[in-house]
Amino acid sequence: MTLKIPLTLPRVTRIAVALTLAIVASLGVVQQAAAATYNPEIIISNDNMRNANAMSEKQIQALLETQTGPLKSLVTSDYAGVNRKASTIIWQACQAWNISPKVMLTMLQKEQSLLTRTTLKTNTLSRAIGAGCPNATTNRYPGFGRQMWNGARLLDSYGESSTVVPKYYPDIVRTDIYRKPNVTLHMKNIATYKLFCYNPSIGASAPYGDLSAQASSCTGNANFWLIYRRYFGSTFAYPRMMPIYRFRSYRTGTYLYTISVAERLKLRNATNKRNWAYEGAKFSMDTSVASALTTPVYRFKNKYTRKFSFVTSKATYDTRRTTSGRRTWTVSMGRLLLTKARVEVHGPAFEGPDRPTGSVGPGDLPPLASLTSLDDDDALVPLLDELRDSTRNRGKALADAGLTSAAL
Repeated sequence: MTLKIPLTLPRVTRIAVALTLAIVASLGVVQQAAAATYNPEIIISNDNMRNANAMSEKQIQALLETQTGPLKSLVTSDYAGVNRKASTIIWQACQAWNISPKVMLTMLQKEQSLLTRTTLKTNTLSRAIGAGCPNATTNRYPGFGRQMWNGARLLDSYGESSTVVPKYYPDIVRTDIYRKPNVTLHMKNIATYKLFCYNPSIGASAPYGDLSAQASSCTGNANFWLIYRRYFGSTFAYPRMMPIYRFRSYRTGTYLYTISVAERLKLRNATNKRNWAYEGAKFSMDTSVASALTTPVYRFKNKYTRKFSFVTSKATYDTRRTTSGRRTWTVSMGRLLLTKARVEVHGPAFEGPDRPTGSVGPGDLPPLASLTSLDDDDALVPLLDELRDSTRNRGKALADAGLTSAAL
């Protein structure tokens, strides 16, 4: 399928759409193979953890109806006390806290086997996802609705502070592993750290390998990995739907859009949040329909103002590349559709052990790094002056181009 950007849209709006789709088009052709082995230091990608649009409410219900568990017909109180279907409660919690429904469904099966169990004990639903570590005497979040809401809230909150994320791509060390007093884990991403905050258990007697021989005895995060793969495939697969996060610069009033969870964390830490206002996941995009974009977008940097300019005109590109044009303009990148530049490192991180050979990942380069010859300030302040149309018009343009607005 070829996406066409409507020519009736304003030029700057068409450029904004082209920029977004170009990133997706370049990344979408690289699909990750399923991981064959369990590594407790990197269990699931950040973007698979944070993809709240991975399943719709209808898709959640459809999955539940294929299972033998009680959730397919359950109607109970949500977090606010309103009776709703279980699928609705799950979907609402995921949308509110930006957690993937696939993760929450996996947690329900891991904690209480609620996708498949045919009989319910007295407190099974009240401990549905294990939020707040409920036991025989205490339960901070009783009830299915409160369990789902607070389970998603906890997964959202873990690892978000600057004290936990000291570097852009953290190598978070944890030694408080359940029943493993001599084990030290060097976690390679925030999503894995979140899982261990929720349940500090490796869950396998022989990790770092094929779990098939010990699958029946796995618990904790090893069981999470096995269940997720059983229902949804690789924990590192590129998500079909993914959010676009928006930040506004306090200094310039301009916007930065990113599809990288890691970059979102970077801009929200204690240092950078003084310069950037986080405005949430403003849009989501369908990566499955953006595989044939052919519009080249060129990026230039003005040597005097230090601002970026994005153009789609080949004539403008040629002019700025002449001897006189080079006195003012530096080509910081050629066609956005090429994969050996900013596009690879600006998109969702290829974090898994099954990362494609030759791809750029978080262990290789920071976002907007040396491939574009930018210093640190420039990497965090892409002044998209040509893209400052109103939020309403931008949303309409994205919708017209095949993207969907995310009501978060």
